[in-house]
Amino acid sequence: MRISQIITYPIKSLGGFQQTTAVVTPQGLQFDRRWMLVTPEGKFLTQRTFPRMALFKTALSGDYLKVTAPNQLDSFIEIPLEAPKEQPAKMVEVWASDVMALQVNPEFDTWFSRHLGTECQLVYMPEESKRPIKAKYNIPNGVVSFADSNPILIIGEASLNDLNNRLESPVEMNRFRPNLVVEGSVPYGEEEWQQVSVGPVHFRVAKACTRCKMITINQSTAAVGQEPLKTLATYKAKNNQIDFGVLVAWANEEWSGGTPMISLGDEVVV
Repeated sequence: MRISQIITYPIKSLGGFQQTTAVVTPQGLQFDRRWMLVTPEGKFLTQRTFPRMALFKTALSGDYLKVTAPNQLDSFIEIPLEAPKEQPAKMVEVWASDVMALQVNPEFDTWFSRHLGTECQLVYMPEESKRPIKAKYNIPNGVVSFADSNPILIIGEASLNDLNNRLESPVEMNRFRPNLVVEGSVPYGEEEWQQVSVGPVHFRVAKACTRCKMITINQSTAAVGQEPLKTLATYKAKNNQIDFGVLVAWANEEWSGGTPMISLGDEVVV
């Protein structure tokens, strides 16, 4: 088995970008979900409520994160990759977690509010802000970015192929927003893993990824339908939940091999 795709989603629930290599940190892939849009009161925003968030495009551009507005290539902002300086701290809410974040720039808040159609603010998670992974996932001392519950999502190509064979209209992998895509696995085999290595980096499996209505949002158009959740429910439902993919976290308690990197083509060993 080998890595066939690496995807980073720098701003929670916005579009991601593919990479040939990525640095791995305890919180997940470098830059992954380190920014987030929140209400003025600090509550996180996602595609579940604002499907249009899928249409914002992101890309690395030198020392900046470039974000392009939906269907408007000439409207974009460039966000410094380094932590905001001299910006106010703000307590924000991600599910049941309260996290200390930094406000980024009022001008960015105005830009996002205009293009999303609701008042919001952009916040950043600095290194000193540690959001612990819940104890029930058995990841000792684990931390996570603004991702829902765990740092990295892995899905096998074979799992999507099996699902698409059951669908009238196939869906793309981006419906499921994985960080790492694996070729050469068996359908849904990743959901049975307990520990896995990708190149030199070791991961512990936290849980299978339970799916919600977000996978019914077309990531290219923001249109909301019933699939593929409806079809998955016919054969993947168990204990009132539907799993697709697996969530993993860093398991290298002591790293001494230089910058931890993973690359396309890296071998995946269970």
